[in-house]
This record gives sequence, C-alpha cells and structure tokens, in this order.
Amino acid sequence: MTLCGASRESSSLGAWRIYAKGWVDGSPLAPESIVDESAALPTDDRGKREMLARARFGMKVCKSNSLAVSEEDEEADDIVTPALERVEWEIVHGYPDDPSFSPNFTMRLEGTNVFHGIYEGIVDDWIDWERIPGWLTGEEGRSEGKIRDGRIVEM
Repeated sequence: MTLCGASRESSSLGAWRIYAKGWVDGSPLAPESIVDESAALPTDDRGKREMLARARFGMKVCKSNSLAVSEEDEEADDIVTPALERVEWEIVHGYPDDPSFSPNFTMRLEGTNVFHGIYEGIVDDWIDWERIPGWLTGEEGRSEGKIRDGRIVEM
C-alpha cells in the first residue's frame, strides 16, 4: 500500500509533515503569538528521546518550545499519523564476509498504529533513534516495498 492522494500530506510524512500541515510556512498575514523559549529543555534521557522522536516523526515539539497553538491542535498531534495497521518490507542485505551471499527476509509489522508503536519504542529506549531508517518511520511516504542495503529499490 502506497500512500497517495490530493492533499499536501499524502507524501509528506515523518519530519516533513510540519511543512505539509502548515506549522512552519504559515500565512504571512496570520498573527502568531510567540511563547517564551527560555523554558528549560528536558534534562532527563526520556525527555530528550521524546523530543528527538517527535522531531523524527514530524510531531510538534512541546508547547513551551514552539509557537502557541490551540488546544485542539495539540491533542490531535499526540498520535503519529497516518495510523497504518500494517507495513511490510522485503529486506535484502549483503553478508559482510561474503558479498555474493545476500539473504532476504520479509518484515511485517501489524497493529493499531504501527508508526506510533515505533515512536513509543524510541521514547522507551528499546529502539535506537540514531540508527532507525527513514522507511521505518514513515518519512519515505510508503508502507511497503523492497529494501536493498538500506535503501528502497522497488516501488
């Protein structure tokens, strides 16, 4: 299943979602109240992971570090969208000691919201946020395909 449609958000997922939603490129005529950015950033490891995961999945950062938004926008942003129930990837990766041997396997993740589950895994520190590929966070705008040596090769 490939995400498609006529909206700006159809292929703008992950970190690019802030542009599709208009959170960064708003109207030059729209008044925006700036919230004091001198509030302390998270000091604990979980807070830092959550801040980085929110940026990686295209979610707004905490209200104290961004432009003021209405309450309804903030509630809608607590869940990673799109809420996909299944993603499936065929992964082919060359064996380091023998380049002629390239094992492949199919990875299927199923649940109520697969990308939000990955987000929670990063926040809970059982997924390394520095090493997770973009196709597994929704940044590529796809939910299935073939991965060869870390890159999408087939649509």
